[in-house]
Amino acid sequence: MGGKIDGSKDFFESQKGRGGITTNLKEIKWTKLKIFLVSLAIGIPYLGIVIGAYLAGVKILSYFMIGLGIFVLLITALVRWLDKAL
Repeated sequence: MGGKIDGSKDFFESQKGRGGITTNLKEIKWTKLKIFLVSLAIGIPYLGIVIGAYLAGVKILSYFMIGLGIFVLLITALVRWLDKAL
């Protein structure tokens, strides 16, 4: 595969083995709007699954998903509290 971008070496060859995401979450400037939009992007599909499961009659799945959501919120709060305390 060709494609010399910088003229000195093949761009695709220089990128081998670098398939990870290099964005650090602390580098993002988190504004209230960004937090709201990310929460919406995560929350709406989750809420759709819970409501869909409940309306389909699979109440045990909807209860499980609600419990899982509460568990994740509690673990997140605990980790944030420990991060500030230590």
